Amino acid sequence: MDLEKWLKEYEEKIKGLFHSRILFLGLQGSYSRGEADENSDIDVVLILDQVTADDLKQYRKAIDHMDYREKICGFVAGEKEISGWERADLFQFYYDTVPIIGSLDYFVPAPGREEAVRAVVAGACGIYHGASHNFLHGQSGAVLNGLCKTAAFVMRARLFCETGTFFRTRAELYAAADKTERELLDAGQRLKSDETLLKAEFETITQTLLSWTSEMVQKYSKQVGKYI
Repeated sequence: MDLEKWLKEYEEKIKGLFHSRILFLGLQGSYSRGEADENSDIDVVLILDQVTADDLKQYRKAIDHMDYREKICGFVAGEKEISGWERADLFQFYYDTVPIIGSLDYFVPAPGREEAVRAVVAGACGIYHGASHNFLHGQSGAVLNGLCKTAAFVMRARLFCETGTFFRTRAELYAAADKTERELLDAGQRLKSDETLLKAEFETITQTLLSWTSEMVQKYSKQVGKYI
């Protein structure tokens, strides 16, 4: 895929549709980090002055006949919505998005340690519940793969809390991660190529996720109160 060519076509379509209503256009996810493979989605970010159901219909119509339509996903919102968005969610969103048009700083003050702490707690809680539920009721390698992927986002927030640095690429993250986190990153890579697991391997990865997220919740939930 020629990403530069694709983005140019996408930008032209969106400009032709929304014109001056476009406040921000960007790219996030694996394509923005140079880590995409044949299964990666194209995560585009579009912020308009406001978004109506009709806007979404027109947007969908505009991209329906683009190449790689099945890969297009991402985030679409209005100015007021993104300005009031949950700050924990904005942590990864802000630091992982590469601008094409405009700047997120217009809507979102740069997230700091407070947002990173909240992102750790929210993300770890979700993974803990997901890992427990999957162990009891699903035993799905695909679900476990998704949880390991989400864990990488929590790691970035955790490391930001401790260092003030956002480790954007997988290589940067792996170099900064601790032993347990590297085990989870390795498990994620293993699952990315093959979601089929032996029972013992499934249980080991799940146990590591549960132990690690339990530690994150207990440690960082105590710090959330400092920002209330």
